[in-house]
Amino acid sequence: MSLSSRSAERAKYDYLLQLAREQIQVLESDDLFAFDRILMAKRTLIESLVDGRTLMAADPSLRTLVTQVQDLDKTAQRLLYRKVGRIMREMAELQQFKKAKRAYGRSVQPPAMLRFTPEASSFLDRRS
Repeated sequence: MSLSSRSAERAKYDYLLQLAREQIQVLESDDLFAFDRILMAKRTLIESLVDGRTLMAADPSLRTLVTQVQDLDKTAQRLLYRKVGRIMREMAELQQFKKAKRAYGRSVQPPAMLRFTPEASSFLDRRS
């Protein structure tokens, strides 16, 4: 593998690391649309990569870079699972509220709902 092609692949791995960092920042700010955009860019980039084993044999520092990307991906996955769990709990609370409202009418107060995203607050949050 020539030096120019190795440096081009190295640049792709550097960009992949940058995307992984951006992905975590976007997840922490609850911008799921940007998260999806970054995820698609990462998939496209990963599909264009050459087999990393041959590159790592030629450039051992690449192994560190790949490890960093994997660690950031695991962190992003944990953040995403946490957000999905929160949304599932909110949906369950809302379902319980709907059942109680059907049973008891207007005397039931809506639960203290969390917002799914900062831009899209729920209808019940604005009413309470």
